[in-house]
Amino acid sequence: HDADPLAQRATVETLVGLGARRVELVDTLIAAAVGCGLPVEQPTATMIMVCGAATTQIAVLSLGSIVTAVRIPVGGNAIDEAIIQHLRQHHELLLPSQSVRPLQLALHGNGLQLTGPALTEIHGRDVATGLARSVQVDTAAVRQAIHTPLTAVLDGVGKVLRDCPPDLVADLADRGIMMVGGSAL
Repeated sequence: HDADPLAQRATVETLVGLGARRVELVDTLIAAAVGCGLPVEQPTATMIMVCGAATTQIAVLSLGSIVTAVRIPVGGNAIDEAIIQHLRQHHELLLPSQSVRPLQLALHGNGLQLTGPALTEIHGRDVATGLARSVQVDTAAVRQAIHTPLTAVLDGVGKVLRDCPPDLVADLADRGIMMVGGSAL
C-alpha cells in the first residue's frame, strides 16, 4: 500500500491481464510479518520493524491487522552517511558508500554492542592524496556518530509502544521486535 492509488490500480490491472483471478494488495508491514512467520492472526501482539534504505516502518500487529504504526524518514542510508561523514571529518578518510555495509558488519561484531575490541581497522582513501590508507577507528566514536539516526528510530519504537494498548505491550515484552529489511543489522 506504499504506492499511490494510480500505481496500485495499474498493478492490479496488469496482474489480472496476465491471468490472475484475484489480486489483493497487502500492507508492507503485514506482508513482512507473514513472510517472517510471525503469528499475525493471533490475538496477541507482534511487533515488526521494516528497516529500509530511506525509511523505517514500525508496527504492532494483532488479529491480522495493524494496531498502531509509524514511518520514520530515517533508514540505512542515514546511518551509512553518518559513518562516512565521521570518517571524513575525524580521520580524513574517504570511504565509498559500497564499503559501509562490510564496515557495519565488522563493527557489529567488534563493538557496536558494548563488548568487543575498542578499535577496528578501516581501509579507505586519504582525503588529501587519494591514496589507499588504513586507520584504526574507535568503535565508541562510531557508535556516537550514528547516535542521531538511531535515536530517531528508537523514538519511533517508543511512539508505537505509547500508542499501543497496555495488554498488547505486555505481549511484546515476551516476544520482542522482529527486524527485517536491508538495513536490519
